[in-house]
Amino acid sequence: MVPVRKTAEWWTLGDEERLELMREHIEPTIEYLDRVRRQLYHASGLCDVDFITYFETDDLTAFQDLYRDLQSIPEYRYVEYGDPTLVGRIREPATALDRLIG
Repeated sequence: MVPVRKTAEWWTLGDEERLELMREHIEPTIEYLDRVRRQLYHASGLCDVDFITYFETDDLTAFQDLYRDLQSIPEYRYVEYGDPTLVGRIREPATALDRLIG
């Protein structure tokens, strides 16, 4: 899960400007659709963040690459907080290591 809080500047952008930034946000994610499941939730009113993005994958390299790509897009300059909270299944250490270096 990645909790995201947007800056005040983000919320003062015009609708068209935000829409264009969101379109740019979608483009780099398309190549990961087959390896990383992703779901966005609006969290306003639930906690101190605006969005919670849920990711699910067995391909940790793809997740890391996706997250890096998302940090490089123009929209990310409007993110105040967005560090992943990692939650996963317990696996044998050898299995986890194989998946990390595999």
